[in-house]
Order: sequence, then structure tokens, then C-alpha cells
Amino acid sequence: MKKKSITFKLFIITTTFFIIFLMIVVLSQSLFFEKFYINRKISRLERSLEEFARKYDKEDWDQATITKNINDFINKNNAQIAILNDKAAAKYLPLFNIIIETEDKNKVVVPLNNMLLVEALQELNLSIGYSIVVEGIYSNNEYNTLYPFSIAGKESRWEALSQAAEQTEGDEVLGTPSITVINKNRTLLEGGFTEVSKAIPSNFAIASREAVQGIVKAKMREVQGKIVELNFPAQKDFMMPYRESMLWTAMDHWFWISKGKDFVIENEKVIRYKYKSPINGIDNIVMIKPIFHNGVLNEMVFAMSSLQPVGEAIGVMKDYYIYGFLAAIFIILLLAYIYSRLIAEPLIRINNVALRMAELDFSVECDVKSDDEIGNLANSINKLASSLHKNMKTLRDTNERLKVEIERERTLEKMRKEFVSSASHELKTPLGIMRGFTEGLKDEIAIEKKDYYLDVILEEIEKMDALVLDMLDLSKLESKAYLLVEENFYINPLMQVVKNRFIQQIEEKNIEVCHSYDSEDFMVRADKKRIEQVITNIISNAIRHVKIGGFIHIGIEKDREKIYITIENEGDNIQGDKLNHIWDRFYRVEESRDRKSGGTGLGLAIVKNILELHGSDYGVKNTEKGVMFYFSLEMTAEKNL
Repeated sequence: MKKKSITFKLFIITTTFFIIFLMIVVLSQSLFFEKFYINRKISRLERSLEEFARKYDKEDWDQATITKNINDFINKNNAQIAILNDKAAAKYLPLFNIIIETEDKNKVVVPLNNMLLVEALQELNLSIGYSIVVEGIYSNNEYNTLYPFSIAGKESRWEALSQAAEQTEGDEVLGTPSITVINKNRTLLEGGFTEVSKAIPSNFAIASREAVQGIVKAKMREVQGKIVELNFPAQKDFMMPYRESMLWTAMDHWFWISKGKDFVIENEKVIRYKYKSPINGIDNIVMIKPIFHNGVLNEMVFAMSSLQPVGEAIGVMKDYYIYGFLAAIFIILLLAYIYSRLIAEPLIRINNVALRMAELDFSVECDVKSDDEIGNLANSINKLASSLHKNMKTLRDTNERLKVEIERERTLEKMRKEFVSSASHELKTPLGIMRGFTEGLKDEIAIEKKDYYLDVILEEIEKMDALVLDMLDLSKLESKAYLLVEENFYINPLMQVVKNRFIQQIEEKNIEVCHSYDSEDFMVRADKKRIEQVITNIISNAIRHVKIGGFIHIGIEKDREKIYITIENEGDNIQGDKLNHIWDRFYRVEESRDRKSGGTGLGLAIVKNILELHGSDYGVKNTEKGVMFYFSLEMTAEKNL
């Protein structure tokens, strides 16, 4: 593998990452796991203790609620707990019990604290709704508390004396005055069994179990029902009497041995310390949460939980990690190599194809054939190349058309703005004139000139009408929405018809009209109505600008497949920088001609747009005697109209 290749990089990165990860896991478990375990357990226990004390102090629990919440605390935190008064005397201790409901709807409490081994009872797998049969002795005449001698479920049974015998198997029994079955049974027989336990001699042995059964048989009762409430430790290794003994030892150690009977607690902060049990040598964490009322210590919540050492387990894990680490490194190296090859090689080929596509070469294909994500990527790139090849030309064409359309829209917008501005300017003058003469008529000024005023107003209205019509016509032509109605016609007669319309103006200015036509009549194909409008506007413009007594020359000549029409008027030349502007709307060479020369100022702009729709060659140029306009039309081969 090359050092700069992606395969080598993936291999090194993957290997390094997993090796570092393994080392971190091993070192963290070896160095910090035990501290983490202890600190986490202490912090969780402290939070739970503070929450328990807060609710106990604020919510005014009754006896049943206190018992239930103490049991819940023990189950959730794997810790012992007791509520003490200000003198460190116990007020509430863990009370485990079962409440069963008989067929006659009576509820009977079955205490469990006096059992030797709670885990033996746990093996019954009791739960709410479970039907059981309990044998025991009632503690009072109300028959609501039954101290159990045996508990039987559907598939298993627990018996107190049988359990005691199993627990003391191997002890010296006959003649032994201390720590014998009788002592344990006295613990078992507390409460309702007190009278019976006093009648049993101190040297009672396992062989005398039948004697004990005979003594209590007269008071034994059997109750059958369903469990409606179950307050019981959840852990199967929870040895209740043993742990209660450790709790009492820890309380005695702190209050009476360590602090003495005059102990002092100054604030509500949780007191915590580590305590090594003299019974088994295991470290425990002890916490005391004081509860103050009006600045005076009222109660204390005392909790203890074991800090079972994990050092031995960590030592075994270190030995295990030596072999596991070596095996993991081998597997990591192998997987990293396979992983890098599987990922890198097809990616390199795909990258080469992508580089060629970046250079607009879409003929290349990825040859990666697999059914995974990389194969799907290669197929997608192939489809993309094919699609791009087909659509690129369409995109270019569309882009060009879009540019043309955008430019056209910009031009039209500019034209619209210019058109509105020019039209407003041109309409302002006739409107002003009409307003002045109208006000004069209204005020009856120079009443004798009334007819003259009306003639002026009518004349201005006609000019405005012509201007508006020309503006609408020009707007239609500039939008390119107008469609030419082409036909075949002779141009010579059309020229004569248009010229005859201006006979009166020609005679008024004593104008000489000259013609220069070829011998034959020329047939053209164009929109006859619009070409007539072109000739009319050009001749009208020539008459307005020709000198009095001057001449106008009209010429028609053939040039290959086209004919050219020229109209020249004698007069002043147009300055060179103004020649290209005479086709603009409302443009006038001389400002002094605005009102005197007549016209709307749109005639040549209309001529320009009509000729462009016909694809004509057109223009204007200065001659020795004046100005010449010219334009071309396509000839047609037909001889008949």
C-alpha cells in the first residue's frame, strides 16, 4: 500500500483508533473503575436519602406509608435505613410484610421481619394476586396480624423450624447453652411467640423440633387468601436479620462509641463516613440526614450500604485483558485491512470517473459491481453521467434562450418607462393649450373670438387623438406581438396613391416632386397596409422639412432579389451624431420645430419597427442637397396578383 493512498490511511486510522480505544478501556477499568463505582454509589445514595428525608418531613406520612417507603428505599438502593429520634433511638425500622385478603374480605397482615433467611421466602416468587396458605399465631384478639409458622404457595412451601434446622446443621446441640436453635427461634418467635419461647428450655436442640411444634400447635391457625400488598426485599441475597444487626452495630458505633452520649449535630447537612464492619471486615458507607424543626434537631434518617470491594475482580480482569488485548489487536489489524480495501478501491475508481465528469466527459462509466451502498453509488453516477450528457445541450440552449428573454424583458421595461415619460411630455402641451382656451371661454374673455378658440381646441384634440393612436400602434409593434399580413402587390401604384394624398401640402409649399422609377413595375411580398404606413410617414416627414420651393425625389430601383425605395428632400443636413437618434420616439432634430412642424414625433419610430418586422435594410443619410431615407423589400417571382 502506498503511504499517501486512502487504503493506507484508512488502515492506519482504523487500527490506531481501536488500539487506543482498547487501551483506554483497559486503563480506565484498572485505575478508575473502583473509585468510580464507589463515588457513584455514594452520590446516588446521598441523593436518595435527601429525597426520602424531604418527603418524610413535608408529606406527613402515616405508619403504612412510612413502612412502604422504607421498604422501597431498601429495594432501590440496596441499603439499610432507619428513622431515629433526637436521642438516636429508633422510631421506624424496615418492616417487611404481606397483606392477604381472605374470602370473607378480611385483610390479614403477615409480618416477615422475624424470619431467619429472607431469601428462602423469596424463592416462593410471591406477587400481588398470588394465592397462598399461611399457618401461624395471631398476635391479638382482633385477628388482623398473623405471625407465620409456614407459608405455602401453589408449587413451593416455606417452614420456619425446617429452615432453622437447615441453617444450624453441624452445630453442637445437646447441652449447649448459647447460640443454639432456641436462640434463633426466639428471634423467630418474637411478638406473638413470646410466651412459647419462654417455655422452651435453653438447651433445646434440633432433635426437639417436634416438641416445639407440639407446644405451639394449640395456638396455630391457618389462613388462606390472595396477596393484595407485598412489602418485601427485592434482592435474593438480602439476609434481613444479618443486615439489621450490622445497621444497629453501625448506629451504636457512631452515636455511643465514636461520639458518645452527648453527640451534637449543628445543621441539616448530610453526615457521611466510611465504617468497616467488625463482623465481616467489609467497608460500608454510613449517612445521617438530620431533620430540624424551628432550629432544633427533631429526627434523623440513618442509612448504611456496603461498599463491596471490586479490587479482586479488577485483578482478574487485568490478567484477562492481556490475552484479550492481543486477540483484539490481531482482529483489528485484519478487519482494518479488509475494511480499507473494501472501501478504498471502489472509491478510487469512482473518484476517477468523477474527475472526468468534472471535465465534462460523460462517456465514461464506473465499473464497480456490487450490491452494497458503494455499488449503488456507482450506478447512480453512471445514470447521472448519461442524464447529464442528454440534458447538457438542452440546458445550454435553455440558458441562451433565457438570456435573450431576460435581455428582451429589460429592453421592454426600459422602453415602457421611456414611452410613459415621452407620452406624458407630449400630452402636456396640447392639454395646457386646451385648458387655457377653455378657461377663456368659461370666463367669456374675448367672446368675439369664440369660434377661433373652439377651432384651436378641436385642432389640439385631433393632434392628441393622432398621438394616442400612434402610441398604441407603436406599443403593439415594439412588443413584437403584431403579426404581419403578407400579400403580393405592386409597389409603383402604391407610391403614387400615397403621393396624391399630399397634393394640398405640396402645392402650399410649392414643392417639386421628382420620380426615378425603373421601366417595369415591381411586385413585392409584404404587409401592404404597413408598407403604405411607412411610405406615408416618410413622405410626410420629407414635406415638413423641405424648403419652400424645394424638391422631393422618390426613387425605386432593383438590386438582385430586392428593391430599394428612396425618398430624398431638399433641406438642411442632419448632424452626424443625431442621425441614429431620429428613429427614437419623440426625437426632433431642432427643438424649435416641436409645435410648428406638426406630427406626433412617433412616425419614424413606427417606420423603424415595421421595417424590422419585414427584415428590411433601412436607414437615413445626408446628401449634397438634403436628407435621404431608404428601405428595401423582398421581391416575389409571381406576376399576377
